[in-house]
Amino acid sequence: MRLLALFVTAVIALSAAACRGEDAAPLALDQRVSGEADAPGSQADPVERPITVTGIENVPSLPDGLFSPEEEDLSAMKEAGFTSALVDTRFFPSEPGAEHVGDEAHLATLVLQLGSEEEAADMADVLHDDGLEPCTGTCAVDFSEFEVDDIPEAQGVARITTAEDLEATGDQGDPFAAYKITFADGPFAYEVDMFGPPDKVSQQQLEEIAKNLYERVEGSPPSEG
Repeated sequence: MRLLALFVTAVIALSAAACRGEDAAPLALDQRVSGEADAPGSQADPVERPITVTGIENVPSLPDGLFSPEEEDLSAMKEAGFTSALVDTRFFPSEPGAEHVGDEAHLATLVLQLGSEEEAADMADVLHDDGLEPCTGTCAVDFSEFEVDDIPEAQGVARITTAEDLEATGDQGDPFAAYKITFADGPFAYEVDMFGPPDKVSQQQLEEIAKNLYERVEGSPPSEG
């Protein structure tokens, strides 16, 4: 009897997971970016306001640090039925309620709506590859890829600049770390970035935030509004 009960429980769990997408409520673009529930302790950035983009001709206005499309990318997005995109930025204050001073850890989410699941998956690959674009000239940035658990087909990129790198290249600036995770769900492609001083950001923290976001939006169809 105990084995039968375990079997029935497993079947129910699998059935619930399979039906999750059908039962999920529609979400608008502004409900598909990371919020305080996904990134505990974060606050809305008072400087970098949300940016909504409609029309393929306006895609280049997205922040360069997130996505810098080439002409072929824009053409592919148009053919893929690009509808709109939204960027939202948050920051992690030094202590709860502290003012934004600029050198904190920041979190940016980019979500794009495409014409189909397949095209969204292709777009997620484009976003990932964009994060690996090499610098022009000398470069103090070390690029690497990392695996992402718990999010199907998700990909990660780390971009690290150390004090030693800056000294070796002669580049100006401060040590910096940026981590990026891209994934697709339904007709949406997502990019979640965390960046700031190396001692204030981590790959592990971003993976947890991205996982929270994915679990919240998974299977949610587009909003009709």
